Amino acid sequence: MKFINKKTYCDNFGIYQIKNISNNCVYVGQTKASFQKRFWQHNNLLSQNRHFNKQLQYTWNIYGSESFVFEVLYVCNDDDDIDALEEQYILDARNRTTCFNILNGSSFKNSNVGELNRRRLLGTQLSEQTKQKMSKSRTGKRQYKKRDRLTDEQAIHVKQLLIDGYSSKEIMNLTGIEYKVINNIISCDAYKTLYVDGWDKYREKHDTDVKKKKAITQKLHSDIVELFVKYQMPKSKIADYLSVSWHTVDDHLKNEMLC
Repeated sequence: MKFINKKTYCDNFGIYQIKNISNNCVYVGQTKASFQKRFWQHNNLLSQNRHFNKQLQYTWNIYGSESFVFEVLYVCNDDDDIDALEEQYILDARNRTTCFNILNGSSFKNSNVGELNRRRLLGTQLSEQTKQKMSKSRTGKRQYKKRDRLTDEQAIHVKQLLIDGYSSKEIMNLTGIEYKVINNIISCDAYKTLYVDGWDKYREKHDTDVKKKKAITQKLHSDIVELFVKYQMPKSKIADYLSVSWHTVDDHLKNEMLC
């Protein structure tokens, strides 16, 4: 993992992100020590497969250390509210890309529920100077609305993972994206205008597999009904004969209103 602009920021403190340059997924954090020390801590934990953020560790193991960079987002001074800044940058990251952060920030673990609810309702209060610095750091980047389910980059990343052979469940665990959203992408009901090389071939194979699975299910259904009605075979024997579970047999017969 490379520390971007190390000479400039190594002795400062504040808000940083660990970014996967292969897919733009990020982890946002804060440090009240030096950025250099925090970089060493993350790099050592990830290299030893002991990092506390499982999603970040998972992608590190897949893509390798050379695909990650450590970037400074905001240099703090003693007057800055570092917890509020971290929460704001995590929110900003979630609105534009896949963010590995599970909590809203470091203060989340130490705040009581009433205070958290108050802050969610009122919003994080930042000084005008801080807002201007954050705005400058985001200049030129596309801003997404909160109602957007996924950014274009996230949807493209999901498509690429599907092409690479990952299942919907694996992608959900990896990215934190809802299972339903991933399956909507697979069915082409969502983000179908986003082109990814190899997607058409994936869709063709997926449709073929679905048809095969459906045909197998229909054949199994016919066999179960025939054995039960024509040969009056008990459910348990049908299950043994077809090498399926008793519940599978029961479900198929219930669909035919035969039990």
